[in-house]
Amino acid sequence: MDGQVNAAVESSFTEESIVLSTPADSEHCNNTTVATNPDAFSATPDNCDTLSVKVEEVYHVREGGGLDYWVYQIHVLTSMASYATSSTNAGFHTGRRYREFVWLRDALHADCPGAIVPPLPGLALEGCLEKLDSLRAADETRPPPTLVVYRKFALHRFLNFIAMAPQLRKHHLLQTFLESGPEELASFMAMWDAAARRR
Repeated sequence: MDGQVNAAVESSFTEESIVLSTPADSEHCNNTTVATNPDAFSATPDNCDTLSVKVEEVYHVREGGGLDYWVYQIHVLTSMASYATSSTNAGFHTGRRYREFVWLRDALHADCPGAIVPPLPGLALEGCLEKLDSLRAADETRPPPTLVVYRKFALHRFLNFIAMAPQLRKHHLLQTFLESGPEELASFMAMWDAAARRR
């Protein structure tokens, strides 16, 4: 039953990532067509600054003595020179928890007044209970709860909106969110939140 529900949720979303160009997000730049297919991505000097983000999968993490949680894996392709992997066609992967997406959304909203920052999927009591029940289950073959599947595709859309927005796509908060390791991001988030409380 869980598999059928999750398949229905997945079918209501598109998994295609979006690759965008910087100048007015036009389809052409320097006579070079910007790719809309990640397989066609090429980070060459003739290309515009491109940024492709895709939430590819979600996996379950169990920590001894701590709470279990879900991690959403993001695949990033970019030709932006500020990114360490801008010269590679393979891009890079990073894993983020839902609460880290919440931080990114709140930080961008606070730091970019006037910019449209889309909402994240909200918390539903029934979904939270379903998530907790799944985390407590011993059967690791059970598919992710419907809430987690829904979040995966909603977070994918959220990141693609950010990657499309001229005011947000080159923001250092987004780059920090995408490129930092877990400990580095946690430290940055703590410093950012502490500075925000002092304002």
